[in-house]
Amino acid sequence: YSKAEQVAHLAYARVVTLYDVREKTRERLMERITNLPADAKMLQVDCQAVIAAALARAGVTTAAFLPAADQQHFVCTFSTEGAGESERAMDELAGIGIGRDMGCVTSTALSFRNSAMHQFSNLKLTELQSKTKKKLQNGPSFSDSVRSRMIVKTVVDRISNSSAFTFDYAAMLIVATLIAAGGLATNNAVIVVASMLVSPLMGPVLAFTFGVTLREANMAKLGLQNELLSLVICVLGGFVVGFFYALLSWNAYDWPTEQMASRGSAIGLADGAFIAAASGVGVALSVLGDYLSTVVGVAISASLLPPAVNCGMLFAFRIYVDMYHDHHTVEDKQELLQMAGFSLLLTVENIIIIFVVSRFMFYIKNVYISKDQHENMWKSFTNFKTNAAKQQQTQQRNLQMQMQITSQTTPQQQQNGTGGTLTERMR
Repeated sequence: YSKAEQVAHLAYARVVTLYDVREKTRERLMERITNLPADAKMLQVDCQAVIAAALARAGVTTAAFLPAADQQHFVCTFSTEGAGESERAMDELAGIGIGRDMGCVTSTALSFRNSAMHQFSNLKLTELQSKTKKKLQNGPSFSDSVRSRMIVKTVVDRISNSSAFTFDYAAMLIVATLIAAGGLATNNAVIVVASMLVSPLMGPVLAFTFGVTLREANMAKLGLQNELLSLVICVLGGFVVGFFYALLSWNAYDWPTEQMASRGSAIGLADGAFIAAASGVGVALSVLGDYLSTVVGVAISASLLPPAVNCGMLFAFRIYVDMYHDHHTVEDKQELLQMAGFSLLLTVENIIIIFVVSRFMFYIKNVYISKDQHENMWKSFTNFKTNAAKQQQTQQRNLQMQMQITSQTTPQQQQNGTGGTLTERMR
């Protein structure tokens, strides 16, 4: 194995050949490895030792391994004292690929645990109860609450699910676009606010922010792509709805309405910057904590969708004015284009400011995912196991095909060698 020297110092890995392993292991290796000599060097890893070492680095001392029915897999169970210890353990497991490249991790919150109390003497138990009672009476200190948050991987899973461009996401985006267009067209602020509550645009923004914070390129790329695609849908949706709305109503509401004009001015950019900065703080805290009551307020304050829809509607109204020779002057037509540009710029400005402020809050809350120095090596083990299973299936299919071809050849043809080429026999 080419990387054997890199892990020669680890107690849970050793360099072996086919002659050094057990018979069952040798049979499985021979099925997965072809065209290699019997004395080829390979790296044998003790998975239980790898996991136990990772948990030991996280300070876990309660790990236990239970074998599965097939005697080839096992279940590892352990408990931790709090969320911080749980996160360190999950970080260490993710560093070697558990729950990400192989296997799965399931966490369960325990509301009561007293088995560890038996380890203390009566004196220590009294001191522990006294400290616990004092902490419960005084509550957590302000300094302790600064970095208090949910486990990072739990937040990552939640954000990844909310930022994926699925059918439900697209449906909610279209619904929010239609509601916003109706509110802007009729100058109804309540309907515009309702569209902000339905809008899913915050999910990709958080995915991009978390991806940059955790240096996860795939997550950041996913968030950026879905956000750009969502904005295009909002602008196009506003354009289509706005054109037909103006056409069918013959501009009964005298566009642009107050709701449309307020989102298409330079003053609106200044006001939006201040509100977006405050919204970025609220977004970060609502994601990292259990402040579900603040999500509604943040969704209203972080105005992302209405300005994008407003941009499309203003462009559509500009075309409507040209087609039907409305009373608007040339200056009015130019002003409509400027308002559309300011409206789109307001959306982009809000997204950038929310990203910057949320990124700063994530730094304060100490959001990170640790990297294992042997991460590439663990990935190569996982890829070897996956590719080996595919190679085994391919070899079985080829063997069945060869047996079928051989069965169709007569003994006389086999003896005389007149069975034809392999291609002819396959035909």
